Amino acid sequence: MLKRAHIQQLRSFLMDGTGLDNWYEDEDSRPYGQRLEEEERPIWKLLEKTFPDGKALDEAVDKLTGALAANQSVFLEIGLRAGAVLLFDLLRENPEGNGYLRGDSLRNR
Repeated sequence: MLKRAHIQQLRSFLMDGTGLDNWYEDEDSRPYGQRLEEEERPIWKLLEKTFPDGKALDEAVDKLTGALAANQSVFLEIGLRAGAVLLFDLLRENPEGNGYLRGDSLRNR
């Protein structure tokens, strides 16, 4: 259970309906910045190769970054709403704040 109480496990379950174990995917321990840089690098290289003209490249990059920004905003909003729903459920099930909501660790139980 503690292994599944990880942000990437929760993300996988909420987005795909499965846990990382079902996809044979390991937890990614790289820092967020490194993950983004390494996963984005191939698309930027492809764009530069596909659009050697500076003006066309700028236009493609502008459109791509606009689409990525919209995706980022939407998924952040969804994540915040999902977090609020989870918090509300925890509070409803435990209105006194005993245990987990007081900050007691799962490991101490």
